[in-house]
Amino acid sequence: MNNIEKYVDKLLIYIIIFNSIYFVLSLFTGNYFDFSVFTVDIDLSRPRQLIGVILFVFSSFFFFLAKLKFNINYKILVISSYLSLLLVAVSFESFLIHTHNNANLDLEVGRVKYLEKAAKKAKNLNIDFDARTPYQVIMDFRKNNIEVFPSSSPGGMLHLEEPFMIDNHPAVLMSGISNKMHITINESGKYDTYISDKYGFNNLNPDYEYPIDIMLLGDSNIEGYAVAPEDNIQGSLKKLGTNTISVGKAGHGSLLLLASLIEYAKPLKPKNLIWFYTSYDNLMNLRMELKSPILTRYLDDENFSQKLINKQKEIDDFVIKYTERKLSDFPKQKKKRKHNSQKFISKLKRVAMFDRIITLFSSTLRGGIYVIEDPLYESFRLILSKAHLIAKASNSNLYFVYMPLFTEIEQKKGLNKRVISIVEELNIPMIDIYNKVFLNHHDPLSLFPLRLGHGHYTAEGSNLIARSIYEEIYQSSINGIYNHTSNG
Repeated sequence: MNNIEKYVDKLLIYIIIFNSIYFVLSLFTGNYFDFSVFTVDIDLSRPRQLIGVILFVFSSFFFFLAKLKFNINYKILVISSYLSLLLVAVSFESFLIHTHNNANLDLEVGRVKYLEKAAKKAKNLNIDFDARTPYQVIMDFRKNNIEVFPSSSPGGMLHLEEPFMIDNHPAVLMSGISNKMHITINESGKYDTYISDKYGFNNLNPDYEYPIDIMLLGDSNIEGYAVAPEDNIQGSLKKLGTNTISVGKAGHGSLLLLASLIEYAKPLKPKNLIWFYTSYDNLMNLRMELKSPILTRYLDDENFSQKLINKQKEIDDFVIKYTERKLSDFPKQKKKRKHNSQKFISKLKRVAMFDRIITLFSSTLRGGIYVIEDPLYESFRLILSKAHLIAKASNSNLYFVYMPLFTEIEQKKGLNKRVISIVEELNIPMIDIYNKVFLNHHDPLSLFPLRLGHGHYTAEGSNLIARSIYEEIYQSSINGIYNHTSNG
């Protein structure tokens, strides 16, 4: 019996060591949405750190259990329960990794599984659906000698080993390739394309020849993902008679929005600026943006600017080179993933850190339970405050639009009150599309493609949002007919 007790006590010690190692690693690794590597503050709003703290508490319990003279059967029961829970967690993690393996480059991240799901839903609704991936679409275009590029995400290029450079100094870009055809993503059945303008945004070049009534600052919704150019928010505002320009790009968080305002809105001097906040994602992307010493200068340095509006050739050269390398490497990397001998080790590491369970937990939080730490809210407030001051100094009217997620509409849990209170505190007019568009609609979930809630809006949803913005700014609607005309 003494030998059994010794083995049980040794096992308790091994469990303590395992839990302690995980706890230490959790301090140096952010959760799925936090791209940082060296964060040493204990923050229970980060799922992995929360798990680490729980395991540390278990370690303390096991330590006292090993030291105290508890009954051997009690110790075995506790160890068996712990190992059973651990086995269930590891098995579930392995299952999630096996069934949700979507590590397909920047062009394909998250798309394959979504396309399969969307194609099935479209088939049930008798809707034709193009199930090709973005990479396949691009290659099919190019086989027919049509030059096309994927829409790039400047936020995804912040921490490259070979960064964007201006005059031999590291720089940060906010736009894409100019005057080229781009594809976005397919959420409703087909891939839409647009020809970028002279600054790499989704606009028409002639629009810059006239005074700009409205400039839109935002992420992929404002770039025009998942809808045709004439049906996105910017296109819908133009149909209402305004000269509207969008400087939105996929993945833009709040600091990139401020930087875009400084680089493009200040020199172009629009009459009205619309700041689009995409629920949750803007602050999650802000985490990564705050780790860029160049981007933080936009917040800390009163007069900082990279003069990007005059650097489009450098932007074009860099993004074209980066994109072509990605396209060229994609087939090789896809093949390498199938035969890579280190694939098992990589999966083992992910299982050990419960990556997929943490991802699932974090995704669930998007349903309305916000776990964003206070420093991010404070950074957001400082960023929005500076944007407001710059708009005033430029004689532009700044408006704030909160873009709700599918889950916020479906679950009717309301919007992030912390964000709204910051906007109200800064006296920035807020255009309430949550109530005016979504809650007043007879079927608000239909404003999302195939009702799958991937994050973007349908053409109808974009049109209704545009009308609400127009009405708020101009207050000139008569029985639904809008009579404002622009110089453009």
